Amino acid sequence: MTFKLCVLSGKGGVGKTTVAAAISVHLAEKLKVMAVDADVECPNLHIVLGAGKLAKEREVFSFLPEINEGSCVKCYRCVDACRRNALFRVEGKAPILIEEQCNGCGSCIIACPAGAIRRRKVCVGEIKTGEIKESLHIISGEMKVGNEEPTPVVRELMNVVEEHENDFDFVVVDAPPGVKCNVVAPLETCDAALLVMEPTPLGIEDARRVAELIRLMNKRAFIVVNRALGPKEDLEKIRKIFPFPVIGVVPYSENVVMLYTKGRVNEIEGINSIVAKLDELLKR
Repeated sequence: MTFKLCVLSGKGGVGKTTVAAAISVHLAEKLKVMAVDADVECPNLHIVLGAGKLAKEREVFSFLPEINEGSCVKCYRCVDACRRNALFRVEGKAPILIEEQCNGCGSCIIACPAGAIRRRKVCVGEIKTGEIKESLHIISGEMKVGNEEPTPVVRELMNVVEEHENDFDFVVVDAPPGVKCNVVAPLETCDAALLVMEPTPLGIEDARRVAELIRLMNKRAFIVVNRALGPKEDLEKIRKIFPFPVIGVVPYSENVVMLYTKGRVNEIEGINSIVAKLDELLKR
């Protein structure tokens, strides 16, 4: 059975993608691995993995409401039903749609008593695929520039992952940073979570919120501490705060940066022990 690991972080820039890429490359030495870039607003996992240009697998569509002004009775129930304030009320006229705010949930269509609203299909992104080597493939989502809502692209990406996952032994998902719906979408489909964090006050505080999301979703989880300066007190503090085991530490060093820029992420200090510990824990 394919195991899916979701790599998370409280904010961008803490090394989540680097760790996801390193784990993917390392696992691909023995297993067939699918690396998934679910950070669709700014996908860059393919760059770290040296995948080159990816091929388009499919387009992603969302369904936005379109109001028939002739049928609209100006009751504005659709405006009241919209939780994202994507419909603007103009007294005596049909509501105006602010497309950038709409996530296509369809609540306005349900609320309309006159049947004056129908769905309109719009392209919001693309799913792309590539092969780094025979044992390592990548699937990436990319949101169309100008869209505000990444979740439809993430959900379609995870649907594509589900279609292909039986061809692989292990799936590593590089999730978006934070705790929004676009993070929930990949996390809910995965078997376990790996939280990447920095041992700083801000890093710890950001990671707390992600840890709470993981707890609420009842997922098994582990922690990797990145850019560690070495004091044991920092690690002990993290172990006391978080309910998940710390399975690895990546040091703050110029050598890590050098390996990253040369695409040799699997050689980064600490990655071997992280993969070994992860493998040991997942077998239990």
